[in-house]
Amino acid sequence: MPPQTLRKPDVVRVAVPAPDDNGEKKLSLEEWQALRQDQHSLIADPKFADLAKWDFTLDGDSPAFALGFKETDRSDVGPRPHHGTLGSI
Repeated sequence: MPPQTLRKPDVVRVAVPAPDDNGEKKLSLEEWQALRQDQHSLIADPKFADLAKWDFTLDGDSPAFALGFKETDRSDVGPRPHHGTLGSI
């Protein structure tokens, strides 16, 4: 794969792929953000309540809340009692 030239105002960067499992250079989040990509992304532990028990609710201090994440109301989610047959829908 040939090097790719990435242009920014007054800056030219050449990204040369480093050998890895598929021949492409892997960038860290910081390197990717330096290319003005995913400027508001964050890599962090989401702090699930109890991952071992498949409880994916978030602890109150989860970094997701600082990014504006809102909990989903799960009170009406999941299987429901079956009333009648599909033909009566």
